[in-house]
Amino acid sequence: MNTVESAPRIALLADTYYEVNGAARTCREWEAFARERELPFFCVRWGKRPALSAHGPVWTMDLVRSRWAVPIDPDLYFDLRFAHLCKLIEPELERFRPDFIHITSPGDLGILGAVLAARLKTRLGLSWHTNLHEFAGRRIDQALSFVPAGPRAAAVRKTEDFVLDKVCWFFGRGDLLFAPNPELIALLAARTGKPVFPMARGVDTTLFTPARRARGDCDLVLGFVGRLMPEKNLRLLPRVLAELRAAGIREVRFQITGHGSEQEWLARHLPQAELTGVLTGEPLARAYANMDIFLFPSRTDTFGNVVQEALASGVSAVVTDSGGPRFIVRDGITGFVASSDDEFCARVLTIARDEKLRRKMASAARREMLEKSWSRVFE
Repeated sequence: MNTVESAPRIALLADTYYEVNGAARTCREWEAFARERELPFFCVRWGKRPALSAHGPVWTMDLVRSRWAVPIDPDLYFDLRFAHLCKLIEPELERFRPDFIHITSPGDLGILGAVLAARLKTRLGLSWHTNLHEFAGRRIDQALSFVPAGPRAAAVRKTEDFVLDKVCWFFGRGDLLFAPNPELIALLAARTGKPVFPMARGVDTTLFTPARRARGDCDLVLGFVGRLMPEKNLRLLPRVLAELRAAGIREVRFQITGHGSEQEWLARHLPQAELTGVLTGEPLARAYANMDIFLFPSRTDTFGNVVQEALASGVSAVVTDSGGPRFIVRDGITGFVASSDDEFCARVLTIARDEKLRRKMASAARREMLEKSWSRVFE
C-alpha cells in the first residue's frame, strides 16, 4: 500500500486560518502540504463568505460567524452561536469519513470539533498553539496596573492557574495531542495522561532570505514582528533603546511590524520607530532582511514562527528563556537567550557593539534554518 492510500483521513476544524498569527500559518501550511501530496484532508474554518469545495482529496469549508461573535483579539472572535453550525458541518464530515478530527484550541470551532468527534465516534487530535493561561495573566496584569504589586501578582497567578486547569481539562478530551516544544510536551503529558507528540513549525527559506536585504544607510536596525499585544512584553523596547544610547550607540532605530492594542503606546514611547502595520509575502521578507538584530521579548509564545523567519533572513535574535523561542535560538551561536529584562538589554548591547559577531551569528542562523521546512514538519 502506498503512502497516499495509507494516510489517515484528517478533518481540521481551525479557529484561526486567514488571520496573521502562528496558529493560522500552521493550518494554512498543513492544507498546502495535503494538496501537494494529494492526501485526504478536510479543512473547516471561518471565512468572509460561506463556501464548500473539493479539489481531489482536499476539501475546504468556509463558515461565516454570526452577529453574536465577540472579539477576543484584534482579529480573532468567539461566536456565541457556534452550536447552530453543527447541522452544516456534521453531514459533510460524515460524507468525508475522517479517521481523525483535529482541533487547535478551545475556541468556537475547537469546541464544536470536540463535540462532533464524540457524536461521530471519531478519534480526536489536538495541537497546542497558544499559552492561553499566560495571555490571560498578562492582560489581567495590565488591567490591574493601578493595584499594588503584591495583590496584582496574586491575581495574575490565580488567573493563570485557573485558565491552565481548564485548558488542560479540554485537551484531556483528545485521543492524542501535539505540542511545539519539549516543555509543553511534558506539561500536557503530566496533566492529561494522554500521548503527546512534537509538532514543530517550518520556515520558507526561499521567501525569507538575506538576499532580500536592500539598505544603504549605516543605522543599526532593531526589529520586531508579531501581534502588538500585552503578552509580547513590548514595553521593554524603549528601555533597550535608552540603554543603547547611554552606551554611545546613537544611530539606532526600530522597525516594528504588526498590529494590536500596544501600537498607540509604542508610537508614543518610540516616536522615531517605523510602525509598518501588518506585512505579508515579499514586503515582510524584505522587512526581516533589512534588520540587524531581531528582538523578541515575549515570555508567552509556544514556538515563535517569526523568530525562525528572522533567522532564515540572516538576522541574529535575542529572545527570553521562557516559551518556545529559547528552543529555536542557539545561545551564543545564532543569537542570545536572556533570563531577565536586564540580561535581554545587555545581550542586545553585546551584539550591537560587535559587527563581526552579528555577521557570524547571521550566517549561522541562515545555515540552521535551511534544515527546517514545513514539509519535514508534516511528514
